[in-house]
Amino acid sequence: MISIPADHILTKTVSSGSTAPVPEELADLIVGADGGSILVLWSPKDLIDFQTNGSSTIIQFPKDFLLEYPNISQFKEDIMAYADEVKDTEEDNSLYSAMNPTELASRSLYQERAQYSRDSSYTVTGVTGIIDPYSYSNNGRSFTSYHEIEIYLNGRDNTAEFISHIRDDGSYRYWVVIWDDGDYYTMLDKTTNSLPYMEYYLYLENGVYWFHLRNPNTGAWETSSYDDSDNPATRVDWLMGSTELYLDSGTESFRVETRPIREDWTRTSDGSWYRPRDTFDWYTYTPNEQYVSISAHWTSDDRIETTHVGGSSI
Repeated sequence: MISIPADHILTKTVSSGSTAPVPEELADLIVGADGGSILVLWSPKDLIDFQTNGSSTIIQFPKDFLLEYPNISQFKEDIMAYADEVKDTEEDNSLYSAMNPTELASRSLYQERAQYSRDSSYTVTGVTGIIDPYSYSNNGRSFTSYHEIEIYLNGRDNTAEFISHIRDDGSYRYWVVIWDDGDYYTMLDKTTNSLPYMEYYLYLENGVYWFHLRNPNTGAWETSSYDDSDNPATRVDWLMGSTELYLDSGTESFRVETRPIREDWTRTSDGSWYRPRDTFDWYTYTPNEQYVSISAHWTSDDRIETTHVGGSSI
């Protein structure tokens, strides 16, 4: 929690699905640093709690949201460098190719899941964590690899999926979909060659599902929402780590790994936060299949971690 002058808060409106990097205009609000280090908080408004009292605003937020810079010059340099990176790494191609039914139907599907069921004592309305694509090697095989945290909501066929898509050309693609009544809709989509991992956030709010991805290095956000107010889900019932591989008939060796996908926190309907081990119970693995594997465990601090591997020798 921090208290800052109200005129030191910058609010920006961005279109759904677009990248929201730390704005350079924040530098104009930073006074009194005298060449010393500075802290910057940059977050979607729904992920923080703030109350204005006169000329000051009290803000509560996860401490990991803070970005630290040694001085104002470094702050400006870093955010401009990221602006250039966005131009270099963003791709202008349709995500439909990643889920093209004709292309996927020509390949064999292999899949395994690790399943956790909600403790009925809790009404879970939010899940946060990280997705870390770990390694890639390929000697020429064509495949489609999805490493996912599937978040099953109550109601009719409502499922949110945060996906690590390690492509057969070695690039990393993060994307998010919502399944609603048998149809899927792409909420977010980002491709990069360098990002070490991505933070993810899902929140259910009065019939609207909010999706966020955050670059932990730069503080940039990707945000989107889906309005399901006609028949909304009201809670999360299952968490399932999933390893899926659509594979052609070749023989070349390959291996892709996401290590880990981790569930850090769950939020309940009263606004409280709990570790996943409080709100979910281990259920089971699905049967083993060739070319894919998933392993799951509780961490020492009660988070869920899953390791996802696809490969020719699995």
